[in-house]
Amino acid sequence: MNDRGVTVLLGFILLMMISITFLSVVQTYYVPSILKDRELKHNDEILSSLIDLTSALTKERPNVIELNLGVEYPKYLFLMTPSTGSGSISAENFNISLEYNETYPEQRYNSTKFQTQRILVTLNYYVNPRTIFIYENTAIFKKPGNITVAEQSVFQRGRITLILINSSIGSLSANYPLDLAVVPVSYGGEVLAKNVTIEFESINPQYWKFLEKLGYNVTVDSRKVKIEAENVILSINYVYFTVGLGISTEQTQEIYESMSSNLKPSRIVKITYPQLNEINVT
Repeated sequence: MNDRGVTVLLGFILLMMISITFLSVVQTYYVPSILKDRELKHNDEILSSLIDLTSALTKERPNVIELNLGVEYPKYLFLMTPSTGSGSISAENFNISLEYNETYPEQRYNSTKFQTQRILVTLNYYVNPRTIFIYENTAIFKKPGNITVAEQSVFQRGRITLILINSSIGSLSANYPLDLAVVPVSYGGEVLAKNVTIEFESINPQYWKFLEKLGYNVTVDSRKVKIEAENVILSINYVYFTVGLGISTEQTQEIYESMSSNLKPSRIVKITYPQLNEINVT
């Protein structure tokens, strides 16, 4: 082998070594950074879908919301990136106890217990920690850290709108977009109530203490939350939703029509009362 051939071979080997080193650096530092950013973006997309769920739960018509559990990672030549990430959605039952004195349109005492659900969305990421969004009484919490990422809308100053959820989700894993069909079963009724007491167990019980700023009396004992109010407008919405692929609004309407006749969780009364908007929690 002559000197020129040796020089060309050494140059080729050196170029390969430089290329391999460069790709190793990119694979080690640059690719994880890209994957992390993509996962954070997906995190925001999931949160946005759950916030849309709150809006859908308060509407008087069926809605369909997309929830994309899959994370699409970018692909690069000569670099290794994961396949599509996956997540899961599940429903967890819990009870809400409600006690109050109705003052209008009737004078009577009411005490009942409802079963509702909190929704858990678990995201299995490659770079970022495993993330769980917890949808509870319209508040959204995020783990790890038990961070509040969206405020509740059930308790307002002078008004309580309980939203009871029933679903056929169970537990479902996917790496693709799912459709949440939100079906209102009963809604819109209001009564004037005093001495209202609501109790439930919470994933993040200390969060509910902030309601004291709105005039409520809040007691927290371990996971148990007790919320009391003197005078409020009280209403109860009952919502059913299911998960599937390609659910149309027409299909959602069919679900609504098949269920609305036999799923009534409570007496719903529509009233017109001139003083309703003037009442404050004391």
